[in-house]
Amino acid sequence: KIRFPNTNMSASMSVFEPAKYKKAHLHGPGRVIVIPKGEGYSVLWPPNGEPVLCPWGEAAVFTPPDGWFHQHFNLGTEDARYLKFGHLPQLSGTGNARGQIEYPDEEPWVRENFEKQLTDRGRTTEMPSAVYTNRDYKWDYGDDND
Repeated sequence: KIRFPNTNMSASMSVFEPAKYKKAHLHGPGRVIVIPKGEGYSVLWPPNGEPVLCPWGEAAVFTPPDGWFHQHFNLGTEDARYLKFGHLPQLSGTGNARGQIEYPDEEPWVRENFEKQLTDRGRTTEMPSAVYTNRDYKWDYGDDND
């Protein structure tokens, strides 16, 4: 996490392994996502709406619309990173997350599309099968317990 002095703006970096993806979530507007490293895509969709695929690579920048779910997928062979610049209070009110979709609750197309994208590259998913059935699944982050 990064805090900017004398402002409400913040940023955070997320790193995730090859052939894995993050949970879908939604929040208010004002987030800017920058991809400093990696190859993959994000899917963005309004509740009950059609998904939009947003491919990305190094130096990509995008902003999820207000109230749209979005989810990030690493198709590369190395860790992917995304830098999220936090809300600007004048744009997003509280800026708090308003919802997350757990892996067992996600629509089947999410996993199917990810696995197809990997198959097209001659690879397979590294997602543990337990994430799709065990709501209490705990990720092993090695020595990074912060």
